[in-house]
Amino acid sequence: MVQRFLPPGRKLHETVRRVLRMSWFDALQEQQHPEITWFTDDEREELVARLTAKYAGTPPFVPLNQQARDLCGAMLTRLRPVGEVALGPTRPSLIRQKALLFIEQNDPQHLLVALHEEVPPLLWFPAGQTFATLEEALSVYALDTASPDVRRFRRRSRGFLGTEGILEMDRETLIGHLSMHPLGESLFWGSEHDIDPWPETIETEDLSLFADGADVHMAQRDGAVWSLSFRAIASRAVITIEDHEGIFVVQVRYDPAPHSAQLRAFGAQFQLSWPDDLPLDVATLLVGLFYEDRDKLERLLTERPYELDPSGFIFNLYAYASVRWGDLGVLELLESLSDHRELEVRTAVADIAIRHGYDYLLAVMVSRERNHALRDELLERL
Repeated sequence: MVQRFLPPGRKLHETVRRVLRMSWFDALQEQQHPEITWFTDDEREELVARLTAKYAGTPPFVPLNQQARDLCGAMLTRLRPVGEVALGPTRPSLIRQKALLFIEQNDPQHLLVALHEEVPPLLWFPAGQTFATLEEALSVYALDTASPDVRRFRRRSRGFLGTEGILEMDRETLIGHLSMHPLGESLFWGSEHDIDPWPETIETEDLSLFADGADVHMAQRDGAVWSLSFRAIASRAVITIEDHEGIFVVQVRYDPAPHSAQLRAFGAQFQLSWPDDLPLDVATLLVGLFYEDRDKLERLLTERPYELDPSGFIFNLYAYASVRWGDLGVLELLESLSDHRELEVRTAVADIAIRHGYDYLLAVMVSRERNHALRDELLERL
């Protein structure tokens, strides 16, 4: 009697194989984990409808080109949401962030994690078949503190973010965009503060801190590059936006995450040179913004020399110097260009030296500058 309800022939074996493949997930659901909630059918259907709408009609908050949106939509048809898992503490401390869990519908070999609904499926990552492998995959995103000391992060990466013209956003609009981003914590602090000045927890009665403390926390130090810092919601990495007189630079301080495959594949869609070990909540924050790291800018200066692209060379030189702000190693390149045969290049080097306070380089340039107007300007500066 049972066989009447089973597909005949080869389909019977496929059904058996599917049941066997699902056994690890069935066993997982039967266990209890304090941080995991399994979805009901209604919750699953509601989530599928929301996610499908993001990539089929209503644009997601994270800007994607049409090709990426199509890929994300195709992935969703193959995946089934099964639950959510709580991450580490964030601020305000009123709502705890939760990541979403998925499996492949037809070939469920492992759990798949989406750190947030707004993270594109192209940046979801595998997490094995057990609670132990899930916890290991989430270790970068399930910290026990909302404000880990920024000085203890093991990585520091800097990249050119763009200009007002490239981003079609002025500084105020850029910060407004980041303050509304669901993958970022909208508690900013300025260059006056070397470390995160906000308290570890912010409860309901402390919400006045948002208004009362904002001006104090966002203060800028005299003579410093204008900057604002904030945290990513899951990894708690610190993202700093710097304004170098219209050239925007981003610095990220973080602990490395094991997502190089996802980052390389996604970066290829947008020609981005993200670090291979960047946490995925930080990467999602940067989608839609221009990003070129030091190595890529160095290649551009080599591949597009002044003779082939004068304006591009000068632009890349300013961007490169801004990314290496505070790094005296940049003086080697600047000094090599300070005697360039083109006045435009020497003038740019002098301007960068003035912006960054490299008086040593200005003194070197004065000693050999052959253009009287530029030499007089450098002398006046010194």
